[in-house]
Amino acid sequence: MLYIILSVAALTGAALSFRHQGVFHKIIALGLAGALIPAWTIPETGTLLSIGLLLLLSLLTSLYALVVRHPGIPERVAIATMSLTFMAGYIFRIQHWTHVLEIYCVLIASVLLYLFCLIRRNGVRTKEFSFMLVWTTASLYGLIRFFVPVW
Repeated sequence: MLYIILSVAALTGAALSFRHQGVFHKIIALGLAGALIPAWTIPETGTLLSIGLLLLLSLLTSLYALVVRHPGIPERVAIATMSLTFMAGYIFRIQHWTHVLEIYCVLIASVLLYLFCLIRRNGVRTKEFSFMLVWTTASLYGLIRFFVPVW
């Protein structure tokens, strides 16, 4: 179920990335769409490869938030915190470390901050919307799976 939802979000984000000029956001959006291919094609090791690519792309997304100057400070904070807490949450869950709940609480705050920034812009889609659609979808799915384990 996760792969279907993420694939739809990734393909939508990759299609939306071509509406704006620039290269950095297109690399991230196409990378997120491409990161899901091994999970569909390689049965056993594809999931690990996809997770590794997602973790690498989350670092690239954080670098994007630090380097690019056109979004405002709240948007840049939302992008950086969402990608870093998504990465930390995955690492903590894979390694079975403690304090995953605190990381997911920060993830809730970053998702709410990003949604607030979208509402504040009155639905105007920026360049970041293409890859933040995937990160927001993955974060919300992870939050639902964490807090409602039977779903």
